[in-house]
Amino acid sequence: MLDVHNAIGSLEKHFMKVKLTAKKLHDEMVRVYHIVSYELDAKEKFEYDPIYLSACQEYEDLEFRLPLTVKELSLWAKLLYNCMFGYTKRIHQHKSMIYGVFKDDEFLSAIELNGFSVVQSKGVSNSEVYKKATSVINGCKSNILESIR
Repeated sequence: MLDVHNAIGSLEKHFMKVKLTAKKLHDEMVRVYHIVSYELDAKEKFEYDPIYLSACQEYEDLEFRLPLTVKELSLWAKLLYNCMFGYTKRIHQHKSMIYGVFKDDEFLSAIELNGFSVVQSKGVSNSEVYKKATSVINGCKSNILESIR
């Protein structure tokens, strides 16, 4: 729910009051979409502290990656069918880091870090990650966090 709140909060400032009809709501949403798309296009690439990039490696048979561009984060959100894309601004502000978890190049789940703490780890449609990933995440969480401290 915090994800949705953050996403709406970042969009709220752009909305104008309109008489509520389906067409006017649609038109206003399209207008805001274009404003936000323009803002995001201005910052297409994510910049990470090298220490966070150092955690992008393989642990057992899982690979941990950071999205390098806004487009990549958008693709990840589509693949996992979640609102991860709403974290774009937080990633640019270095308030959140989203690591993708891959096995044999298949995207399995995402892990959100806030500083050095794991906030959440979710799979498709915000499902719990499958047992192997959970086991590896728990087993290597200290290694990942140690490599970025």
